[in-house]
Amino acid sequence: MITILYPYRNRDLERVKRSLDSLVKQTDQRFKVVFVDYGSSPKQASQVEQLIKSYSFANYIYTYTALQPWSRAKALNVGLRLIATDFVFTAD
Repeated sequence: MITILYPYRNRDLERVKRSLDSLVKQTDQRFKVVFVDYGSSPKQASQVEQLIKSYSFANYIYTYTALQPWSRAKALNVGLRLIATDFVFTAD
């Protein structure tokens, strides 16, 4: 089992959808997705959360980061604390 970790903040939803749709098509389904939203705007966070919830293998985590700059490293650290699988792949 592997976990795919997505750090995210205010990016195009169509890119996220295409990426997750490609995972649906994989023949080996022994993976989980942890999607860490590191402080998207409320509207964007709501939209991406609804999208992520439509995939059974994905979990959405929101991290409130008011007035903090984007930090991919901090977003990854949030996700890594929650992962229980032996292997992790970071996506972008």
